[in-house]
Amino acid sequence: MARITLTRSSLTRPLALLNNVIDRRLTIPVLGMVKVSPFGKNQVALEGTDLERQIICRVDVERDGDVPPFLIPLKLLKGAHSGAGEIISIEIDSNLEVLKITADAMTLTVRSHMPVDDFPIVNPSIDMDGWRLLAAGVTLAPSEWKRIITKSLFCASQEPNRYYLHGLHITTKPDATTVRVVATDGHRMAIMDTETTPNGSFGDESIIVPTPTVETLKLALGRGDGNEPVEARFGKFHAEFVIGNTTLRTKLIDGTYPNYMRVVPDKAPEAGCAGHITLNRLGFGRFHKIATALISERTVVCRFDIETARMTVKGLGAEDEISAPVQARCEDGFKVNKSIGFNLRYIKDLIDAEPTVTMTGDSAESPMIARGEDPLAMWIQMPMRV
Repeated sequence: MARITLTRSSLTRPLALLNNVIDRRLTIPVLGMVKVSPFGKNQVALEGTDLERQIICRVDVERDGDVPPFLIPLKLLKGAHSGAGEIISIEIDSNLEVLKITADAMTLTVRSHMPVDDFPIVNPSIDMDGWRLLAAGVTLAPSEWKRIITKSLFCASQEPNRYYLHGLHITTKPDATTVRVVATDGHRMAIMDTETTPNGSFGDESIIVPTPTVETLKLALGRGDGNEPVEARFGKFHAEFVIGNTTLRTKLIDGTYPNYMRVVPDKAPEAGCAGHITLNRLGFGRFHKIATALISERTVVCRFDIETARMTVKGLGAEDEISAPVQARCEDGFKVNKSIGFNLRYIKDLIDAEPTVTMTGDSAESPMIARGEDPLAMWIQMPMRV
């Protein structure tokens, strides 16, 4: 009989990550299991997967005897964690048929019918094409990854038929060697630059990290205040992120990311021909709250009248309208009319990511560039008809 003993607090973060990855709508029973394997002298690795992502969390434990790899249901671990004091003990018999979990005075005995060999292997070996063709690696501080994800992921597409936009595109800045991250849904775009060069070359590979993986990475980063750098490795089909005692592996999206530079204005508006709109989180947040309470349509156009410096939202009814002042100015050469419209929700997402932004463009029909306090961040907003 082998035993592992661990503290409740050491399980809190790994369980949150495992719960994020493991699919609760189980169609394959083994995917509801956590694989527990000995690691080093005084640790075990807790591993979960949904066949697309794989999370491995190393936890400090006390091990008695030769602990073999075994499977335990995630819901059982969660139950023991929620109802336990500080110490949790798991005993495994030599035939891997019986698990005995002790938490305080409570003892739970379960008979396991799931062989550990049934647990799927998601990450390929080093000899398989997915890892053999490693193109490049990126090492960034946790705060830098957090900045990139928070300010870009909301621009990624949610539409299933545009799967190649359903994530973050990791590449390098044109005519430079620094890492750039791009997200777009075809109506808006986030471009996050860094001051870091990759460890190697991305070549012609189109590296697209799926949105669910990015959300798991964001959860693993926590507040992003750790001191240990986060290392990412990218292969042809897979990627791996190492965050302290946590390893996140994922399949990459099999597709080619579109040439995003085609919609990025290649030059600033000519002198005297620009329109400018400046928004802050507090003021626009109040406007958005009132507007969404008044108007229930899914897609709401917010019209900015640059000449009169007001923003307006209208509902389907003739009397349904809300208007508020906005900081805006229009130069004499600003083309066509002086009004420009944007999706209200898109602007709210942008303001949630950056406290103050200024959008600049040369006409009401062309994309507008939004910039804020972050000098390495840029957003592109496509206008709507008003």
